[in-house]
Amino acid sequence: MSKKVGARPAITVCEEDFDAIMRIALAAAEKSLAVAEEIISELNRAKIVKSSKLKPGIVRMGSVVTYSMSDGAEQTVTLVYPRDADISKGRVSIMTPIGAALIGLPEGKSIDVIDWSGRTKKITALKVLPAERSPT
Repeated sequence: MSKKVGARPAITVCEEDFDAIMRIALAAAEKSLAVAEEIISELNRAKIVKSSKLKPGIVRMGSVVTYSMSDGAEQTVTLVYPRDADISKGRVSIMTPIGAALIGLPEGKSIDVIDWSGRTKKITALKVLPAERSPT
């Protein structure tokens, strides 16, 4: 289950990411993946902007994000499409509860998410390195 709970901060997504993520989420929704429904819900409430207008510090596909969890754990990951996911290399898929929570989240903002185990946690984006500056 991946349903977010609690207050939802405003999120912003660029058109390019919106189109690609929505295609993936709609295909996954046909297979009844709960995280797909959450991604669609998040995209539907997002402010959509051109890539050139996306402000720094907002998580987009390819961003390197350092985030903290409500339990104090910190992690740095790159947000990627499912085909590029590799948790051992810190590449987290958009089609995971963490990925769905991070997309469009501004640096310094938090959102609640229910993880795969069913526990509610607050995720805070501490630092966002833009995709074009992300190390490969």
